[in-house]
Amino acid sequence: RLGARVRLYVDNVPLSEGFIDEIEIDADRRGGVQYVIQGRYRLGAVVAAIADPRTVFPDDTTLADFLKQVFSPFGWVSDDAFVIDASANRNARTGGVRGDPTPKRQTKTGQLKSFVIHRLKPHNGEGLFRFAQRVTERFGLFIIRSCDGETLIIGQPDFDQAPLY
Repeated sequence: RLGARVRLYVDNVPLSEGFIDEIEIDADRRGGVQYVIQGRYRLGAVVAAIADPRTVFPDDTTLADFLKQVFSPFGWVSDDAFVIDASANRNARTGGVRGDPTPKRQTKTGQLKSFVIHRLKPHNGEGLFRFAQRVTERFGLFIIRSCDGETLIIGQPDFDQAPLY
């Protein structure tokens, strides 16, 4: 049904999660019934939303508080909803824990509460996700959704990680 939450699995490994936007049903004598289901992942609602330009974040706002305020209307409300390490998500997508023989590099991600944003507000007509992305990019970070959709990964690409295959 429309608006239903759907999670896709392969061998009990969650690959993606989202909501159904459109269902088309076609039928003919030779082909039978065909269902075409379209949807978007959970972060799609944030991408479609427009940031309120009257919202102002004061100087002492941490990046963690900023992210919670922006994403809480869409279900990401707790500190646990935002992580900086993507290794758990990578392991979930690939179905196992991968060893990393290379030493971990020093990242500047640190803890999200250690980043302090300066007074800012969204531009007129700016999308909510674009606004959040613009703020995180100031610290060299990117916003990526986890494969199960429950957490948002705020981090950097790890080019030194061991290859999957």
